Amino acid sequence: MNVQSIKGLVQPDRVHRAVYTDPALFELELDRIFGRATLVLLEYRRERQRVWGSLVEHRLRPTVDGLRIAAMRVDLGNSEAELGGVVCLF
Repeated sequence: MNVQSIKGLVQPDRVHRAVYTDPALFELELDRIFGRATLVLLEYRRERQRVWGSLVEHRLRPTVDGLRIAAMRVDLGNSEAELGGVVCLF
């Protein structure tokens, strides 16, 4: 299925029944279930503190038990320059 054929299935006042019954369209939907999160990690080691930031993306697949992680991507970066004013006192 190409993008134009999928767009043709949905009209402003109606939806074609293939949207609900086409197995190929269902597989396309399964590949597009994902979750994104932002993570901030504070590392404190021997009087030195570092701040790390990351973006995490999970691609999910439905199973009988619920959703399972099919793939995970983590983009990690040192955030000390942006968050230099953050100080943690122990």
